[in-house]
Amino acid sequence: MSDISPLPVLIVPGKGGSEPAHWQSWLETQVAGCRRVEQANWDNPELLPWARRVAHQAQALADEYGTAPLLVAHSFGCLAGAYAALHLGAPVAAGLYVAPANPARFGIPRSALAWPLPRHGQQNDLIASTNDPWMKSADATWLAEAWGARFQLLEGAGHINVAAGFGPWALPVEWIAQARQKAARAVAAPRAPGRTAPSMLIENSDFPRGIIPSYPGGAV
Repeated sequence: MSDISPLPVLIVPGKGGSEPAHWQSWLETQVAGCRRVEQANWDNPELLPWARRVAHQAQALADEYGTAPLLVAHSFGCLAGAYAALHLGAPVAAGLYVAPANPARFGIPRSALAWPLPRHGQQNDLIASTNDPWMKSADATWLAEAWGARFQLLEGAGHINVAAGFGPWALPVEWIAQARQKAARAVAAPRAPGRTAPSMLIENSDFPRGIIPSYPGGAV
């Protein structure tokens, strides 16, 4: 494994999986160390079963590589990935959450996901679109704030999928490269003799536990 970055990548598609022309499928061909989550039924997204698959495969990657993986999720996969990290102890170094689906459309209470995502010395990012039919931009902003994630809103990018023209896409490649470089610098940083390495786990404190950001409303 010496030719592969110490940070593997777990790809988490949404409902229906990601077809060959999808940017997630393309990403697998461009970046070493990628692995895709496999769900029992891609056409029937259920939060807990899907999240358990994410947690299981994230742990398998962590055991194999000796470090928590990066997570690159799309649509309902964002909800499953976040739930796995928040409630199932899935080891996730950082997540790129692209065009998350609105939890309300799947009967998921917002309180189940309205917690700061853990960070292992990295930054979580949420990418949304001004005209996504699965999540209004106000809802996406709220979710990014709840997760303590950096937020980027793309203009007119739809659901950021094949139908919206997203096949080969440089953004996730660059995001992975930057996260891997940051992890490599942290590992290489000199430490005083006799001192142990600081924990890479940084709990986001923007929203202390027990405080849920107010929901701005909007259609589901």
